[in-house]
Amino acid sequence: MSTYYTADLRADIDNYLDDQDAKLKNCPVCDDCGEHAQESWYDISGRIICDKCMEEYRRWPDDIC
Repeated sequence: MSTYYTADLRADIDNYLDDQDAKLKNCPVCDDCGEHAQESWYDISGRIICDKCMEEYRRWPDDIC
């Protein structure tokens, strides 16, 4: 997974995408949406929740009243 360039642009793009896929496979998977949590995530009672799903669960003070 290193940066490398060749004379074949298509091969370079394919290598880059393969590297990105390999990195993504190391990310945890959200238990709610099934997507990979790429940046940050939450472990709530053993469940992995991504930022996107956590934002959907968030309640603001105006929502409660």
